Amino acid sequence: MTAEEIQQAIGRLRKEQGLSKYKVMQDGIFTSCNAVTRFETGVQTARFKTVERYLDYLGYKLEVVPK
Repeated sequence: MTAEEIQQAIGRLRKEQGLSKYKVMQDGIFTSCNAVTRFETGVQTARFKTVERYLDYLGYKLEVVPK
């Protein structure tokens, strides 16, 4: 899975939970709705810490496991 695909999947998780981009921004995960859009579309490749923080906010965790 590419970074862009991971970011897009996280966007789908947000939508499944019925959370708006505005709510995510209000809760301090991102500084603007545009930043949420750039993240979820993969336009801007996110740092690992950002991915981890956003997943935690949505109730998930990123785990690396052996093949």
